[in-house]
Amino acid sequence: MRLSVEIGAARLTLAALSALEPGGIVELDRRSDELIDILVNDRLLARGEVVTIGDRFGVRLVELVA
Repeated sequence: MRLSVEIGAARLTLAALSALEPGGIVELDRRSDELIDILVNDRLLARGEVVTIGDRFGVRLVELVA
C-alpha cells in the first residue's frame, strides 16, 4: 500500500522550478487552515490536519471519506 499526504498543489514552469533557490517559497493552492488529503494507492481515504510532534510532523485524521 502506498500512503500519500497532499497538502496542496502548484503549477510551475520548468524555468520557474529551476530558478528556485534554498529558502525559496512555492505558494500552494490551499489555505493553511484547510484540511489536507490523505490518499491510499492514489484514492482519497480521509482528510486531516498537519500537527507537530516534537521536531517532527504528523497528520491527525479528522474525517474519513466514504
